[in-house]
Amino acid sequence: MLEKQILHDILCRIDRQTKLKNADNVSRTNAYKSYYDRHPEIKWSLLASFVSRNAGW
Repeated sequence: MLEKQILHDILCRIDRQTKLKNADNVSRTNAYKSYYDRHPEIKWSLLASFVSRNAGW
């Protein structure tokens, strides 16, 4: 039962963060760049930050 609650809590946190960081183009662009800064091996996140930023202009 505890595992189910932990999984539920994790999924709720992911959902909240997704909604928060997907609120508008600026927050989405910043989220992609922040992710890239933490994980530079994930190259698509840097590209996504460029595309997201340019799509909003």
